[in-house]
Amino acid sequence: MGNSNINSFFKIFCFVLVVFIELFKTASAVEFTDDIYFNGFFTLDLSVTDTNLGLLSNSDKLKTYEKHKPSFRNSIIGGQLTYQLYDNLTTVAQAKLHATSDDGVTGKVDWSYLSYDFGNDIKVRAGKFQIPFMQGIELRNIGFSRLWARPLIPSSGAGGYQSFVGAEVLKHISLTNGNWDFQISAGKAEHGLKTIDNKNIQLISARYQQDSFWIRGAILHAESSIYTESGKSLDDSAKVLMASFEAEYSISSLIFNAGYSINKADIAPDDTTYYFSTGYQFNNITPFVYLSRKNQHFVSFARQPSEMNPGSSLQPPPPQSLPPTPDGDFDVYSLATGFRFNFSEQYSLKMQAEHIKERDNAGIKNRGNTDGTAFSLVIEGVF
Repeated sequence: MGNSNINSFFKIFCFVLVVFIELFKTASAVEFTDDIYFNGFFTLDLSVTDTNLGLLSNSDKLKTYEKHKPSFRNSIIGGQLTYQLYDNLTTVAQAKLHATSDDGVTGKVDWSYLSYDFGNDIKVRAGKFQIPFMQGIELRNIGFSRLWARPLIPSSGAGGYQSFVGAEVLKHISLTNGNWDFQISAGKAEHGLKTIDNKNIQLISARYQQDSFWIRGAILHAESSIYTESGKSLDDSAKVLMASFEAEYSISSLIFNAGYSINKADIAPDDTTYYFSTGYQFNNITPFVYLSRKNQHFVSFARQPSEMNPGSSLQPPPPQSLPPTPDGDFDVYSLATGFRFNFSEQYSLKMQAEHIKERDNAGIKNRGNTDGTAFSLVIEGVF
């Protein structure tokens, strides 16, 4: 972002933040009915890199930073409105406002659904959802929910899938020593690439929690049609099978987080992600260190010449003149350290230095390897 864009976005962000907080205060003061609830969240992120570098985003797309140019483009603000229609029927909507890659400002509704409580800790929901594959996907927008300055889950979400429209069944089981939460989801998903059109998606997840730890696992299956950029069908029934595992464990003042996911796909690249983090709590300050890796494995396939218009005298180029498809591994390694300071129950300050290595052995970017470091100062909160 240039200086004028930085100032413009910062003014818009601050204006919206003040309006949200004032509205929230007013709602509390006038005591809105028990049927209506509003919760807000924000992240004000000032980051700078020592080379041209892409950083994981608080919204839903990778943010690209130019060398030595500070930017607020990873900032975000949003809110969730809950309306209790009847005793057992609730409607929920969550939206956000954030910067775009071309220095503009855009908004998006991430959640919009109806929920019916059948009793016995069983709920059914229908509408639009973030895919509950890993915790970092569902909570990507809410930076206050995590220890680090940025998400550890790739901006592409679950193999490129971020959200879906469909239905979910949730079951909660309370035990003497802990709690189980089960979730079954099905619907039609939205993929980040225009060349992939999802037909259906199914997911099942389970989470077990006690006072000192939680552990969560999920399995996802999807079927999609995949096309070339010119619209030619490559596979009308491409399958994807994914699995994930995450855990958090606290002992004394130490806190550990770990996650792993694997994706096996037809035509689209297979990918593997893992992360590990540890932090130590000193009252309201928690220093931390984490490492992560994302691997995408590409397998080359033969390109087809572009379709020609009927009757055209032009001939398609010979196959050998077409650029090759990616083949091999593309890896992104990240090592970061920093701290989180909770200066109230609702607000926190974070500082983080992150070294990122990209190893492109697949020929995706045609620029070889990249090494860079990002420095971030972040203020986050919920209200």
